[in-house]
Amino acid sequence: MSKLTLEVPSELGSIMRRHGAVRWEQVAQRALWTHARKLQLAERLASRSRLSVDDGDTIGKEIKKALSKRYRRGDR
Repeated sequence: MSKLTLEVPSELGSIMRRHGAVRWEQVAQRALWTHARKLQLAERLASRSRLSVDDGDTIGKEIKKALSKRYRRGDR
């Protein structure tokens, strides 16, 4: 197994110390696995896609623009 050392902000460290019964190593492992699985899914989807990176950027910008307009109008 690989070893990972993290630095956390002092506020987070204080919370972690106050809750010493929590198995923080397991919490971190679950969070890392969750993120790694999302990355794997994104890689699988991207490998099957016929869109270029520029196409994806363009679509993303159009979606953000449409959502921005929608929320400014108050349509939720």
